[in-house]
Amino acid sequence: MKRIAVIGLALSGLLSTTLCSAAGIGVGAKAGTLGLGIEITKGITSAINGRIGFNSYSFDTSGSESDVDYDSDYNLETISALVDWHPFNGSFRTTLGVLVNNNELDMTAKATGNVDIGGTLYTPAQIGNVDGVATFGDIAPYIGVGWGNAVEQGQRLTFSFEVGVLMQGSPRVELTSSGGTLSSDPTFLANLATEQAQLEDDLSDYDLYPVVSLGLAYQF
Repeated sequence: MKRIAVIGLALSGLLSTTLCSAAGIGVGAKAGTLGLGIEITKGITSAINGRIGFNSYSFDTSGSESDVDYDSDYNLETISALVDWHPFNGSFRTTLGVLVNNNELDMTAKATGNVDIGGTLYTPAQIGNVDGVATFGDIAPYIGVGWGNAVEQGQRLTFSFEVGVLMQGSPRVELTSSGGTLSSDPTFLANLATEQAQLEDDLSDYDLYPVVSLGLAYQF
């Protein structure tokens, strides 16, 4: 995961350079299923705009299920490069682009009773702690539609709404065990690999990530 501070400084530097070199720049903030974000919009033609942005958000969940206590950390982080087409030279737009996708799910699980792993029943002492991480494609295409033009002529403050799909691909999952009496046992590790493959299959439906966002932009 890239550090938010580093990316924030990079975008701040880009914003400063752009504002000094061109007029008609829209700078906005947004919130949605990709997290909280900042965005810069520049008109290319009367009907086409370019956008770059950064989105980030993290949240945690925990619970118990089937004799397993778990904690999950969801870390959302994307950098976007998008092109908007306003076919009627108004607010309606269609969008194509790509996102640098650093979205990640970190998981920690601890058994409180005997648990089946790869078809074999293991005790909590044998399993120890199981840590997992799920990652997605580094570069993800994006398609969407929305309303709002941050560089619309004669408008300083504009609102936006967008819906789309991030094609991030099926997740890659890695499971590791530590602290158990069988954490380094080859048979146990093979069974853990079976569970890893099953989890990847269960999460394969998340290859298309829905994007919904609301935004507010100011034109300089």
